[in-house]
Amino acid sequence: YVHDHVAKYIVQLMEATRKNAYIELGVSPRGTIACVRLAKAWAFLQRRNYVIPDDVTVQVLTQCREHLIQKTFESLKGIGHVTVDATLQEILSDVDKPTTYKRLRG
Repeated sequence: YVHDHVAKYIVQLMEATRKNAYIELGVSPRGTIACVRLAKAWAFLQRRNYVIPDDVTVQVLTQCREHLIQKTFESLKGIGHVTVDATLQEILSDVDKPTTYKRLRG
């Protein structure tokens, strides 16, 4: 299960990759769907039937960062603080992490 807040969080993170100055080609809509599927798979492996925000930030983004993001020339050269990790940390700090992610019983 992916709560609406977590789904919105994933979309906001992926959109942020497309708007970042150091990323030439961010995560596509199909890549966003793949991230949701990866987060679900990771949650399943952790014996949960729901996705938490850390499934997205820790597992999906860190494991897929090299494959999903085409960096600009400046970030490829590693000028200053511009690295993939620094760029992703900047994106993660700009997007608010949801606090609600479980299905309410009712």
